[in-house]
Amino acid sequence: MMKLFDGIFGGALIIALMSVSAESLRAAESVPEPESAVVSEHEESAEAVAVRYEGAHIEFEETVWNFGDIARKGGDVTKEFAFVNDGSKPLVITGLTISCTCMKVSYPKRPVAVGERGTVRLIYEPHKMSPGNFYRVVQVHSNSEDGVHMLTVHGNSVDARRLD
Repeated sequence: MMKLFDGIFGGALIIALMSVSAESLRAAESVPEPESAVVSEHEESAEAVAVRYEGAHIEFEETVWNFGDIARKGGDVTKEFAFVNDGSKPLVITGLTISCTCMKVSYPKRPVAVGERGTVRLIYEPHKMSPGNFYRVVQVHSNSEDGVHMLTVHGNSVDARRLD
């Protein structure tokens, strides 16, 4: 008896949802899209970015970077992590916590306006560490709705004679 009820009720629910979806699609198709809301694939307006979150929100393009094999005595390597404030309030990065003294970081000290972009620059100094695999983390502290964000770099620091 229960299976029969589930089958009848479930079928009616699916039909009801399908008719609502069809009506929603027809209504959406009949409303013309305003030209100001059209954003190309490579351009994002501040308005298009800003409506995603209430409050400040930091969105990184990528959060992990692999340097691959690098020469331990070959000089420092740099990675810039790009981000956008896609919230509705200015973003303030309050600080960064690094996992090793072999890294230097820089970041915007002023508030990042709604829809604006910025970068967190990380410099890894392989000569300060022994050769081998490395995995380093930077914690980005801000007023973002998500709280703390993690940026990670990793790779393999090798002596120059081993790279040849």
